[in-house]
Amino acid sequence: MLMIDSHCHLDSFKNLEVLIGKWKKSKVLEAIITCGYSKESSMTCLGIAKKHEHFVFPVVGISPQIAMKMKDENFDIKIGNAVGIGEIGLDYHWAKTNEERNRQIKCFIHFLKIAEEIDLPVFIHSRKSVKEVLDILSNYNLKVIMHCFSGTFEEGKIAIERNYLISYPPVESKNRRKIAEHWGLENFVVESDAPYIGKEPTDVIKSVEILSKYSKEKIEKVDFLTSSNIKRILKIG
Repeated sequence: MLMIDSHCHLDSFKNLEVLIGKWKKSKVLEAIITCGYSKESSMTCLGIAKKHEHFVFPVVGISPQIAMKMKDENFDIKIGNAVGIGEIGLDYHWAKTNEERNRQIKCFIHFLKIAEEIDLPVFIHSRKSVKEVLDILSNYNLKVIMHCFSGTFEEGKIAIERNYLISYPPVESKNRRKIAEHWGLENFVVESDAPYIGKEPTDVIKSVEILSKYSKEKIEKVDFLTSSNIKRILKIG
């Protein structure tokens, strides 16, 4: 049984080459999606993926936590061989002032326009800002992965009715449980968000186990369908 980690940050690991060798041998992972969060990390993700083609796939973008500090508002980055744009979005936990929030919104819209123009899916960060994020996304025709989704059941319903994918991390949540109990597995993907939530991409197995418990489906079925979902939207595999 091989799983796909749909969201982690490989640029944040030390001794990465040794770790990737270990993960390839683990018989847990089929592929890893590594997401940028700044210009520098996005460039690093592109380089890692080039070195490990068919196992690591890059996503590039500027996260809202970084964007709110960018006073020059120069959000241009190299897209390269990226399979998606992200992580991008809003984070109203950290952005307290109107200036910070407006900068986040400008960056978010900048990347949504790029993603729509070049037809790439987007990986969305929406901490304490799900309603605002969904409102902005409604203006674009995009394939969307809601990273580490923390919205309400009603917000999850809106996302799923738009055919967005809800991403499940390796931690439990009442709202994510309700969503999984109500909607089918064709709406979900799994992630480790390593090293920030999971310690390593292989911790995506915990995400699969949680989603299996919530959905009352076998682990093998959860793995197969979540992997199929992310492959389809990213056009990989």
